[in-house]
Amino acid sequence: MKAAVVAGLLATLACNPNPAPQSPSDGRSRVARVCARLRALGCEEGAPTAEGASCEEVHLNALTHGVDLASDPACVERSKTCEETRACP
Repeated sequence: MKAAVVAGLLATLACNPNPAPQSPSDGRSRVARVCARLRALGCEEGAPTAEGASCEEVHLNALTHGVDLASDPACVERSKTCEETRACP
């Protein structure tokens, strides 16, 4: 019985591809660190979009929709190239 409950819970979680949206304030410092490093490396991801949205605005907007683009700021900060940042989770 316990195994069936665990299996049902795992199946339910696997079927929900949309995580709960986070508040932008929850990730603001992470986003700032990531965007600062992307700009320091000269990565296009750190530059404003064609519409003028900053890196921070893009990341925080994604975060409010449940997508965390800055999930591992330490990885980005260790990166020495833009290519390395793109390999970060």
